[in-house]
Amino acid sequence: MKKNFFIFCFLILGTIVYGQDPSSQKYIGLIKKADTFYRVKNYKSSALTYSQAFKLNHWKVSIEDRYNAACVFALAEMPDSSFFYLNNIAITADYANYHQITTDHDLQSLRKDKRWKQLIEIVKQNKEKEEAKLNKPLIQELDSIRIEDQKYRLKINDIEVNYGFDSEEMQELFKTINEKDSINLIKVKYILNTYGWLGPDVVGDEGNTTLFLVIQHSDQKTQEKYLPIMRETVKNGKAQASDLALLEDRVALRQGKKQIYGSQIIKDPKTGKDTLAPIENFVNVDKRRAAVGLGLLEEYVKKWGIVYKTKAIKKERQSEFSNSDFATATEIRDSIIGPMNVSSGYGSQLDFKVSEGYKEENSAWFKFTIDFDTVITFDIVPENPKDDYDFILFKCPKADCINKIQTNVKRPDRWCFSINYDKNGSTGLSEYASSAYLGAGPGYGYVSGLPVKAGETCYLMINFPENYHRTPKGFTIYFYNYWPKKPKELKTKRSATNTLPSRTPIVLENVLFELNKTVLLKESSLALDKLVDQLQTDKTMKIEIKGHTDNTGNEIENQKLSERRAKAIVDYLVAKNIDKNRLSFKGFGSKQPIASNDTEEGRKKNRRVEFFVIAR
Repeated sequence: MKKNFFIFCFLILGTIVYGQDPSSQKYIGLIKKADTFYRVKNYKSSALTYSQAFKLNHWKVSIEDRYNAACVFALAEMPDSSFFYLNNIAITADYANYHQITTDHDLQSLRKDKRWKQLIEIVKQNKEKEEAKLNKPLIQELDSIRIEDQKYRLKINDIEVNYGFDSEEMQELFKTINEKDSINLIKVKYILNTYGWLGPDVVGDEGNTTLFLVIQHSDQKTQEKYLPIMRETVKNGKAQASDLALLEDRVALRQGKKQIYGSQIIKDPKTGKDTLAPIENFVNVDKRRAAVGLGLLEEYVKKWGIVYKTKAIKKERQSEFSNSDFATATEIRDSIIGPMNVSSGYGSQLDFKVSEGYKEENSAWFKFTIDFDTVITFDIVPENPKDDYDFILFKCPKADCINKIQTNVKRPDRWCFSINYDKNGSTGLSEYASSAYLGAGPGYGYVSGLPVKAGETCYLMINFPENYHRTPKGFTIYFYNYWPKKPKELKTKRSATNTLPSRTPIVLENVLFELNKTVLLKESSLALDKLVDQLQTDKTMKIEIKGHTDNTGNEIENQKLSERRAKAIVDYLVAKNIDKNRLSFKGFGSKQPIASNDTEEGRKKNRRVEFFVIAR
């Protein structure tokens, strides 16, 4: 199947979306289903599902999907259909990836067919035509730049696992990365200033991507300079919209704004763990990601061990609202999709007094109770960006809290009276803001997130200052919880039959390595992440990873290779925050075969990694 050959720091590309009409949505679902069948080696069902999908979209089917379908048909022993799709992309789409098609193991069964030689000749001619148009000296230069850009970044994960993110070794590595980046930036700036942003038609897909990578890793001033240029380049079809999305996010965060597409992962300053940087209009982020060819956010963040679930949001529109006080506060359980309108005038009473000159104007009171320990953050987004909504927030852990607020014994836990001109008038709580209170006047508009405990009740007042002398158009509230702890009542209870360790080794299917190496292939993450989920669910489980090889080659080398591959699995799990004390590994070389080594199929089964539950 088609594979991505580059490793981007903080970059994972998703599935291209072909449109938002119902047939396209059904098409995407069928393609995912076909891929699932492929992964579990049910090739005939996968082939059938691809056929169903292609009937929906006809000529809108991508080269990648047609190529993958050809692989599946070949594996399902349906060569006529496989050649149909391969010839289709070779002749009508000028497919030119000669290396891919000649080395793809999925197409192995086609190579004895007399049609194979003719197909390869067409692909080879396409490759020669494509290369004739390219600027080969520039491609070579960009290749060397890309290697330098990625070589040292590939070491980050290993050093973090072995020495820690704040170690001297990591500092030394980043020093080297910065030095290489500065040299690469000089070279890329010269290319961009001399030739403009070169598309794949001049420097190939890899060279085109390299230009983005170097700018993505540059300083803020450089990124701001080239961002408008890249926007224009994407419009002209000479760069990927998904690449532009990542650059947009990185620039936004550096400017103190929220990211747009959710591509940037940062270290939580409190826990030191990977977390998702703040996102503008969080609710619609997956729609924006789909529009630029990025996959679902939930799938993206899994790569960093971040659990994210799309929030279920109330769809009803609350168009009218009577001004309220503590006693009549509207109880809410989730985000409110609005706009929520408030009328002119005050509530029935003055519930609190911040200062002698303060008035409670056009007030809307909300009440909500927290289900688990977390940090509350939210956006209050006005329908009209010129409207200025202020808010105060009280946390009430005790029954007499309201009396203390009304008698001015308790101050607000958070308040913001500033006017936010830079963020479309929005205000709220952010876990990355430093202040707990902001007074009147132009300002950032956000104050720090509020830590809360399960069972605590909060009162939120939102108002619109009377001195604007106009009717506000309403607002929407989006609530977020970035670090939720699993409620006690949802913890999985182990049954009596699940208290003992398993005595049967479990083979990790589809965990693959580079030939004769310990480097995991990208597709291995699907199976390994399932193991991570299992270990995170059952915190008491301890496992041993066992590596095995076939009997090809030197047995001493096989023993070493099997042990190093087992250790690579352990390193992967540790990088996903699994306690290393729960993990062990051994290599057995070719000593424990599960099939005959006399056939290729048997040797393939013997080249495996498995795990064994040793304690629960």
